[in-house]
Amino acid sequence: MKFSEYPFLRYVSFFITGILSHRELAFIEDHLILGLLLLLYIVYFLLIRYNFRRKKYHFQVVLPLLAYLMLVLSGLYVAKEQRWQNERGMREMPSGIKGYLAMVLDHDEDKPRSKANRIQVIGTYNGEQYLPSAAEVMVYHNSELDLGPGDLVWVGGEPLLIPQVANPAVFDYRSFLIRQGITHRQYVGQHLHLIGQLDVWSVEGTFAGFRSAIIKEMEATFSDLQALQVAKALLIGQKKNLDPEISEAYVSAGAMHVLAVSGLHVGIIYGFFFLFIKPFRLPIATRAMYLTGIIILIWGYACLTGLSPSVMRAATMFSFMAMAHMKSRNSSIFNAVALSALVLLLYDPELLYAVGFQLSYGALLGILLFQPLLVRLWYPNNKLMEYIWQISTVGIAAQIATFPISAHYFNVFPTYFLFSNIVAIPGAFVVMSLGIPYMLLSNVPGVGFVLGWSTQKVIQLVNMLVFSIQEFPFSRIEGIYFNPHEIVFYLILLGMIYILWTNPNKFTLKLFISYLFFLAFLLNSELFFRQEKELIVYVDEKGFALDYRDDGYCFTWNAMPEQSIDYQAKPYRFQKADVTVFSLLVFQQENKTILPLPVSSFLIIEKDSLHFGNGSSVKNAWQWSNSGWESYNSPKPGSFKLNGKGLKFDLI
Repeated sequence: MKFSEYPFLRYVSFFITGILSHRELAFIEDHLILGLLLLLYIVYFLLIRYNFRRKKYHFQVVLPLLAYLMLVLSGLYVAKEQRWQNERGMREMPSGIKGYLAMVLDHDEDKPRSKANRIQVIGTYNGEQYLPSAAEVMVYHNSELDLGPGDLVWVGGEPLLIPQVANPAVFDYRSFLIRQGITHRQYVGQHLHLIGQLDVWSVEGTFAGFRSAIIKEMEATFSDLQALQVAKALLIGQKKNLDPEISEAYVSAGAMHVLAVSGLHVGIIYGFFFLFIKPFRLPIATRAMYLTGIIILIWGYACLTGLSPSVMRAATMFSFMAMAHMKSRNSSIFNAVALSALVLLLYDPELLYAVGFQLSYGALLGILLFQPLLVRLWYPNNKLMEYIWQISTVGIAAQIATFPISAHYFNVFPTYFLFSNIVAIPGAFVVMSLGIPYMLLSNVPGVGFVLGWSTQKVIQLVNMLVFSIQEFPFSRIEGIYFNPHEIVFYLILLGMIYILWTNPNKFTLKLFISYLFFLAFLLNSELFFRQEKELIVYVDEKGFALDYRDDGYCFTWNAMPEQSIDYQAKPYRFQKADVTVFSLLVFQQENKTILPLPVSSFLIIEKDSLHFGNGSSVKNAWQWSNSGWESYNSPKPGSFKLNGKGLKFDLI
């Protein structure tokens, strides 16, 4: 693989650099970026015109540098613009309102104790005047109304900004929703009234209606609740309401990617049409019509599943490949992948921060780069073994590339992912082969029932095998974590292994060994200088927990529900990778909780405050915010308020 042969890999790399820098360069005004872009383009155009007239290629260094700088600035500009659009609702939703008029954007989403809807605010009323607004709100209600796209509703009360995370390393749900344009949320109970229906057509609303109709057909056909939930996730991308036991089973087995509609599913649809008709054998006009039909079908399926980042990646990539086939070109898969990423990031640069986007492209690049190398390690004589080996190498290659990303977000590694892939990938192919015809023909008497029954039976078999793998001893390794710097070091190491494997020579070998020594030095330095003494306080609406950490030893006390511990405390504990963990002794005295610390001092916790006893010395105090730890100065020495945000104390 020669990097110079794939120009879009270079283009998307510099464009991504611009996106990643937009927060650090947020102080630069948009008009300055546009002005600089225009200036660079004029210079670039004049140099190209000079070369064209002279019929020689001058400025061989300047021209590429100008082009790459323009790509960086373009990425910076679109990222800033998208962020401004996403945060628009924060600026346009006034405070102190009595209610607001809004349009429903999607169908009801069932929650354990309510229903959720995404709504677009049209105007707000503060008791005196009506003000227009364009904010998007996530409302949770207990109304008996069945809401759908286009419904016009009146909502009483005032929505609240989505709160910031309270503790370090916690999933940032606020940023997740803001990237979708949702800035507020509100629990309205029964304070929601249907006024009418707006005659507004949208692609999203149309496919949401199709999706809702398919779900109703599935619910009428499937008798097994677990099979129904897997069918919704695997066929139409609706996995928000998966039972925890199903999610845990597929995560532990390493088969969760099957339930996330992605390139595997779109690839099955794309490849299905190439089994019977080879486009390159058709006349050009017929070939163009056939491939155009495939592109329309792929994007129709992508819209039906909700346009997740992984589906958009696959649909965009296969669309470019189909366009290349229209001219009988052997399209470069690497250029198609890079071009699809560039198009998607132009459309929405915030996708770069989506977990699905990162895992999708990471897995695909891992498969494209390492699977051909792995598969050549062994050539089975048996056809069945060859098939199993092919699937296994695909799983290994994907895991190699996505392991640090998965460890960063989920802190879990599925031990038996090879076994699950042998079951899950063929199972997904069969389910798709039966499920898609079922979705199209579900209303046909007899045919719909047979296809639905067959789909359910296949899913039940896959579920049984996946749940069996989950029961294997040591089915998952928990508590692993990669920070962003470690992910970069890992990917550099992976790249060097690939170069050494494909182009072995003395120079690459020396470079690889030098890098290993460098990593070993970093690891030993971190362990050697690890002499921290800190106290972390995690807060939650239902209680709090704390860790006292000293040189790899961690002393904990939990005073919040187990589920809150999983979400509020464990992520940071995974990051710190404590060597030994003990429980702190606790003494209750009237309305106080006293915890002796292993530093000849003690901690006193009252209702909403925390005090350090004699013998303790706080070097620094910090409070968690979205931007990280911020200095926290208490007006009373040794006493700190528990104000709904995590605290950290550096102790002497």
